[in-house]
Amino acid sequence: SILYCMAHKLHLCVKRALGQYGQPAVNLQAKMLGEKHRKQVTHFSKSPKNTQILLRLQKDSFGTAQRCLQPLQDVVTRWTSTASSWARSLLLRKFFLQFFSTHDPAGKFESTLTPAEYNELRANLAVIQPAKTVTEFMQRGSSVTISMAWPRVMAVALHCKNVKRQPSLENPTVSEPVNHADLPASAQETARVLESELNERFGTRKLPVEQAIAMALDPRSRGQVAALPDTMQQRIFTVLSSEVRALRVALGKAMPPSTAQSAAADIDADDEDFLDDLLASQPAAQPLALSVQALEDQPPEWQQHLDPEVLLY
Repeated sequence: SILYCMAHKLHLCVKRALGQYGQPAVNLQAKMLGEKHRKQVTHFSKSPKNTQILLRLQKDSFGTAQRCLQPLQDVVTRWTSTASSWARSLLLRKFFLQFFSTHDPAGKFESTLTPAEYNELRANLAVIQPAKTVTEFMQRGSSVTISMAWPRVMAVALHCKNVKRQPSLENPTVSEPVNHADLPASAQETARVLESELNERFGTRKLPVEQAIAMALDPRSRGQVAALPDTMQQRIFTVLSSEVRALRVALGKAMPPSTAQSAAADIDADDEDFLDDLLASQPAAQPLALSVQALEDQPPEWQQHLDPEVLLY
């Protein structure tokens, strides 16, 4: 579906920003940080003994085993698991440092993150966290529409321009203010590349008609449509016309014959009443009726481009 294509494109944008996808490679510092973190987590995921030591350190600190956590191993093909893994490691930062200072005092294990690298990790997480939220939102199912998803994707691009908050090192479950200019170099590069990739894949320069229609239907972005090329605007109007017609047919099929006949008598007189009656009497048809309302609730300059026969309804 279009939404899953959008989620996949968002996946590629983040992977590119983290230096994990595409040629030539970018943001090598973030890439090396991610690889070093993955090796540190693997040090525990492949050793039950080390994991038990880490859990014991937490139990001794908390006085209970209920709050003890294990490191999360990320999955290369699911970038959101990388963000989850980083967030978990920030929660365990104190115990990771304690483990390696006790069990590897000579520093033979070269993939131990330093305090400075944990700070770098949380800054990069602050950049990509909103993209994780949007990805999970788009994977919620059929209740999510393009007009709901597209503005959220572009909001991530705006976030990259000025990251204002990041997880607290003392308590990563809460955030604290941060000056964008004070972010580590790798996090600033992650933000720059992610913003560029999002604008390239989702921005108006190469906008698929489906996303352009989403702009038209969402009041937060409708004003941007006037800046699109005339050919793109005409494609939007054409598709909107066909969508209204198709939804009208679907509405007729969704109603019982008696309801359809009684509604037909009033449909030319006052369409708004027709839709209100339908919403009240046929809950199953609500998504269709609401879609018709969204498509028809356009400014006058839009309606002049729509099929006149459609607007008679």
